[in-house]
Amino acid sequence: MENGVKEDKRLIFKVTQIYSLALLVGFSLLPSAIFSYLYFFQDKTLLFKSYQFHEVAITLSVLAGFIVSFVTWRCYQASGEILLRWLTLGLLGFTVIYAPHGLFTRTAETQFWVFILYGPTSRVVMAACFFIAMLNYGKSNEALQCRKTWMYWAKWSAGFLLVDVIVYFFAQLPIAGNKFIRLSLESAAFCLCLLAVIVMIRRKIKSSIMTVFAVSLLFFAQSSLGFTLVMAWNHLWWLAHAIFLGGFLLLSFVIVQAFHTTRSFASVYSQNELMVQLRAANQSLEKLASTDSLTGINNRREFFLKAKIECSRAKRYTSPLSLLAMDLDRFKNINDRYGHPAGDAVLLAFANRVKKMLRPSDVFGRVGGEEFMILLPETPMLSAEVVAERIRLKVEGMAVSIEGLELKFTVSIGLAQFGVDGEETKDWIGTADRRMYEAKKAGRNQVVMT
Repeated sequence: MENGVKEDKRLIFKVTQIYSLALLVGFSLLPSAIFSYLYFFQDKTLLFKSYQFHEVAITLSVLAGFIVSFVTWRCYQASGEILLRWLTLGLLGFTVIYAPHGLFTRTAETQFWVFILYGPTSRVVMAACFFIAMLNYGKSNEALQCRKTWMYWAKWSAGFLLVDVIVYFFAQLPIAGNKFIRLSLESAAFCLCLLAVIVMIRRKIKSSIMTVFAVSLLFFAQSSLGFTLVMAWNHLWWLAHAIFLGGFLLLSFVIVQAFHTTRSFASVYSQNELMVQLRAANQSLEKLASTDSLTGINNRREFFLKAKIECSRAKRYTSPLSLLAMDLDRFKNINDRYGHPAGDAVLLAFANRVKKMLRPSDVFGRVGGEEFMILLPETPMLSAEVVAERIRLKVEGMAVSIEGLELKFTVSIGLAQFGVDGEETKDWIGTADRRMYEAKKAGRNQVVMT
């Protein structure tokens, strides 16, 4: 029944994983679906030619670009993450090169290619920087003293302004009107964005913030693809702008998330990721709270808790339950003569040897310095005696190497059966403990069961 429930949970988890992936892919490709619908079913000659609207839209885009560039730069300064340095350059480059696209709006009739070419140029510069950013994901962060100074950023800003000047003069040339120029720029931006996503998939980068970044890159790629198929001012041209805006808003969102948390793309976690980490941390704490730090077996608290559970089960089903109380003989002499590290080595060797001799259902715990106990469910006294004697003989033949010395030791064991030797957990454990001390008084290295 329990296995069936686990199988159902695994199946549901797998189905929801596939569904989640399908949603992600569907959302990422939604711009292409909308664009395709309008491309095939709308008159491409319909225009919305509003210089004022275009100027306002570009002005807001440029302002947003500078703000997001600044926030990304602050994240880089705080974390030294190389990916963030290249993201900053990509956003800054796009913003500086894209700005003239708005400034030259009203010259679109007389200087059409001056107006047009700043768009694809800004997109290809941004895509190139983002691709380099992905190649640097996960690399060691730059030390504080190695992070780029204002001179570095000034040089890059000057380089982007130089690109503006080059585009302006190039747009005056007859070759600028060749469709191949714009097609080449948009195609380059498209390919670089796709390559960045492919790098992410190949490297199996699955964090939520990088997933959103990948979706934004796919939006940018689809926007560039759209620009290759449209003419200025028609509705598809505006839609290509809107698709790019969607990618920009997604990227802005994850950058702000990084700024408000760790200021790093490599260490920002979603709520689900935090819950997974919290669950793992809780499991680790539970293990620490229930496990002996030296031997890795149950500690005193956990052992007695499980003993109560096993006693309740034995009562309910009237099944036999035996207990072995064990104490290493003359252990204090080992500590005094060879030191506590030698004593720890003996305890660890003893615990490891005994663990290998027990069933999965048996419960093994360290209840004191050199005191150990074993619960044997479904085991009557005579069978428990066989187990105890096997352990005693095995330990008697052991030797632990400490700095060239072979340390030998023995164990004294007391046995008790629940119900026969005590109706209550406390009394039953007390009986096994008393018999273990009787074994010591009788000469050590023996098993006492009565």
